Amino acid sequence: MCVDELVAQGMRLADLAPATRASMQRWAPPEASLRNPIDLTPQASLDDYRLALEGVLADEGVDAVVAIYVPPVRPDELEVARAVWQTAKGHRKPVVCNFLGRAEDSPGFVELVGHGVPSYLFPESAARSLAAMYRYAQYRQREEGEARIFRVDRSAAEKILSRARADDRAQIRGDDANALLELYGIRAAKTRFVPRIEGLAKAAASIGYPVVLKATGPEIVHKSDLGAVLVGVRDEKELVDGATQISHRLRDNKIALDGFLVQEFVEGGKEVVVGMTRDKVYGPLIAFGLGGIYVEYLKDVALGVPPLTDRDAMRMIESIRTFPILQGVRGEGPRDLEALQDAILRVAQLVSDFPSIEGLDLNPVFALPRGRGYRAVDARILLARDA
Repeated sequence: MCVDELVAQGMRLADLAPATRASMQRWAPPEASLRNPIDLTPQASLDDYRLALEGVLADEGVDAVVAIYVPPVRPDELEVARAVWQTAKGHRKPVVCNFLGRAEDSPGFVELVGHGVPSYLFPESAARSLAAMYRYAQYRQREEGEARIFRVDRSAAEKILSRARADDRAQIRGDDANALLELYGIRAAKTRFVPRIEGLAKAAASIGYPVVLKATGPEIVHKSDLGAVLVGVRDEKELVDGATQISHRLRDNKIALDGFLVQEFVEGGKEVVVGMTRDKVYGPLIAFGLGGIYVEYLKDVALGVPPLTDRDAMRMIESIRTFPILQGVRGEGPRDLEALQDAILRVAQLVSDFPSIEGLDLNPVFALPRGRGYRAVDARILLARDA
């Protein structure tokens, strides 16, 4: 059970040195198994436990030890506990212990805890504790990186947020969302909001074909599911016809339509998500993961708590399971990881500057090939009601 949990936690069993095993063979019970994990069997004496722990702690290939004791008739558990802590204190390597079948108030358990040896009721708990120690040690040793503070126009950003609050809006989307992002240097796809079909052609001409057409409205969140988005629209007729079909479809389904977004068509990108949720305890939690329509199903998201350094942001990118896709697979080139790093840091600064932003969702963000940056093609910014 302990070994299974250690492996599940990403730990690796040490290969004991031949000299360590040879030394143990001179005194261990004949029935003992001296390969990791070591099993001394119920025939082991108190000295056997002490020598085994001393031997593995002295092995240069061993970084830490989980000592599990299943109390037989002898030796006494208190004596074993005393032998464990007395041996462990002579080494700098972590030792955690499990006295199987004993309660927290048992003599052996109390003895170990009283002398600074972390002890647990179950082997799996001891394994998870050791894995947590390792992860914390990695965290302490990692490169801190550099905190970046970007020069932005906070007063202009405040005006956008104040206007939304004055209008009693719970969220900011469309032109205002893109304007807010651009004030913080977050690259959004060129977008125009058009309330009526008659204005679509002018908006598309100002951006340049091909374009993307999206319907907007309070109930229109997952546009693809509602058939409320057209990609790669190449001329005015296709644009107007598509908008007419979308409006009829939404009307038939009794879904309110506020208007349309006409947006530049971004090609060659991998879809990622950059977002924020404000936690009552931790404050803003910055999220990064593979995006698009599968984000809720993949659940492959890394979190970070501002203030973030450049290394924190890059670690978030590198830690998702699907990171190899961003590095390039099956002949594809890598995405612009430094640009994504920059986006995460700018989002972190934006939401830290304005606590009234309750949530932020940039999904999808198209991560373009190296050197070409990224484009956020859909933005949703939620405002706190009591802000």
